[in-house]
Amino acid sequence: MLTSQSLPVGVITLLAAFATTAPINAQDPTFTAGPDVVSLEDVGNFTATAWAQDVDLQGGTNAFFDVIVDDPSLFGLSPALDVNSGTLTFTSAADANGVVNMTVQLVTDQGQSAVSSVSVTLLAVNDEPSFNAGVPINASEDSGTSIVAGWATALSAGPSDEAGQAMSFTVGTDNPGLFSVPPSVDPVSGDLSFTVAPDQHGTANLIVVLTDNGGVANGGDDTSQPESGVTTLLPINDGPLAGLAEGWVIDGLGVYHLYGNGVDDVDTREGDGASGMTMIMEASLACNEGTMTLPDSAGVVNFLVGDGVNDAFITMEGTVSGISTALGHLVYNEDPGFGGGVVVSLTVDDRGNYGSGGPIGAGDTSSLSVGSALGAATAFDIFSIKQARVWYSQVDGSIAGGGPVRLNHFSMATNPDLVSTDDVLVSGGVLRAYNGIVGHGNAVYCTTHIVADSVTFLDSSQAPRQGCPIDFYEAKRDLQNRSSGWGLLPPTGSTTMLNGVLTLVGNDPSLNVFTVSHTDFQSARLLDVTTPPGAYALINVDGGSLTHGIWGVRITGATRRGVLVNAHQAGYIHLNNVNFDASLLAPDAVLKMGGLYIAGNSVAKNIQTWNVSTLGENLAGAPFDNPPEAGWDGDGTEVDAYDYTLSWTPNSSTEQIDVTRPTPETLDVSVDGFVVSTQRYNCLSRLVFVGRSDFSA
Repeated sequence: MLTSQSLPVGVITLLAAFATTAPINAQDPTFTAGPDVVSLEDVGNFTATAWAQDVDLQGGTNAFFDVIVDDPSLFGLSPALDVNSGTLTFTSAADANGVVNMTVQLVTDQGQSAVSSVSVTLLAVNDEPSFNAGVPINASEDSGTSIVAGWATALSAGPSDEAGQAMSFTVGTDNPGLFSVPPSVDPVSGDLSFTVAPDQHGTANLIVVLTDNGGVANGGDDTSQPESGVTTLLPINDGPLAGLAEGWVIDGLGVYHLYGNGVDDVDTREGDGASGMTMIMEASLACNEGTMTLPDSAGVVNFLVGDGVNDAFITMEGTVSGISTALGHLVYNEDPGFGGGVVVSLTVDDRGNYGSGGPIGAGDTSSLSVGSALGAATAFDIFSIKQARVWYSQVDGSIAGGGPVRLNHFSMATNPDLVSTDDVLVSGGVLRAYNGIVGHGNAVYCTTHIVADSVTFLDSSQAPRQGCPIDFYEAKRDLQNRSSGWGLLPPTGSTTMLNGVLTLVGNDPSLNVFTVSHTDFQSARLLDVTTPPGAYALINVDGGSLTHGIWGVRITGATRRGVLVNAHQAGYIHLNNVNFDASLLAPDAVLKMGGLYIAGNSVAKNIQTWNVSTLGENLAGAPFDNPPEAGWDGDGTEVDAYDYTLSWTPNSSTEQIDVTRPTPETLDVSVDGFVVSTQRYNCLSRLVFVGRSDFSA
């Protein structure tokens, strides 16, 4: 390939002066030859008008120009001169370029002119390169790097004189997001290669051009015509993601909330080739205890199992955004009879909606620890630390006694939430039962039993079995500690007595604490308790025994499960003809009840019932789950130490700290270096300080 200055096609450059041929003989013709000829490769039909001038035939006839070139391969039609007009014409050969010598002689029947010699130059013009694009390509999502060998074929920089040119490919695409390394073509092998971006699928149209380094001088072309290609990334089903948070929040009403939960699936993300796709997936929630509620689920998911309200197991279907919205706020509703670890599990199935590979699942769990309002006693309508007698009574739930338990003319365990395998009748000593019905569950005794044939177990074929499922000694310690700890709480609500009605009013949306003297408690006909809706009420009854009691407990705002009467200092309680819409805790008292119903738990040292009904509305709620400590070390050493930090403001008042668990007869208490005396009162160690104190245990 030759290089020369650029010239317009068909233009002759005058490189030398016109020359007139001198005659050899007087009769020889003459003419004046034109300049050297310069044109472009692939000029096609070339014409130089009046290139030969001053033609003189000298009287001769049959005149013609004899034109000879030394390399006729440059021409498709060799140069020729018209004798009349002097016009030079030729047709260039395809893709030919170079310089040839051309001789011209005018010939007549009289003679011939002298020979004129000029050059004809065809300047090189770069031809566009070319190639053939390959067939459409299929690859899989997440397949990494792909190489399609020999995708581009028939690679050519141009005619043979351009065979040494360097070439390169440029590849463009209308969907660059599919690739982490964009498509490219090797200019030697024609191999097409690319690397798929993670989790991307879809179709990319490729526009491929080939460029050489021949340049564009003299109107040359160094770029091929664009060729099209198609790359399709076939979707592979990606696994979903399931996420449960760990930061459970307890609100003012003691309800457990978990926020920020959700699901995800990369197959539905915008920009990954799944534009406009709606994928329906499935999610399930389960918890080992209690139930769950999804407050934000209405209208965004379709429930397959459960309805999102107080369900132990939930299965729903919906879009990723719908399920995430439903899961975003999860409420755990605790089991009133359970305390300990709770595991909430979430599983997701994407149903294989998009791409090959089939359905894929994922899961996550979140744990929380919940207390139980009355420890081991929570699940029992009647729980006696020592002995229990239940006569002519209807008990909705379960009964337990740490010593002898005797039942006669009774029905119990009729609550449908109980099952045949539950231990509903537990005796830590001798169990005696006559003339009764047990709706659900088993009987368990620690030492021996007498269960007459007149007792029917409706939902269990098992005979009463021997065992000790409850540690009553530990239960005693725990209940005394709870009762004493609650008894130390300062009141937050108001207490007034008017016309025999003891009115308790609290405004706390969580726990309202009331302090009632045993005198007021015994003299009131009605205990009327008002709190905000769903709040809790703790009613501490101070002082000694309750030998005659109120006629009833009425509640507004709080539920039966949220009210506890804590007779933490009583040694004896007698309730008769009472409607008691609460639970009762008196771990150091003998409790006798007759002719009444009690909505929640009855917990005492010894319990006797006659014509009593329980409703199974047992105490429950986070405010009761973790009672304040009453100062017991709980290490089982039988020696309990107290460490109070006291600041004194001497005055005439008396400050006292009550702890309701029995302590040694002699107890030395050091306060700022001084030993403070103790008083023993009905298994109560009372530390009495003269002066005002602010202290923390």
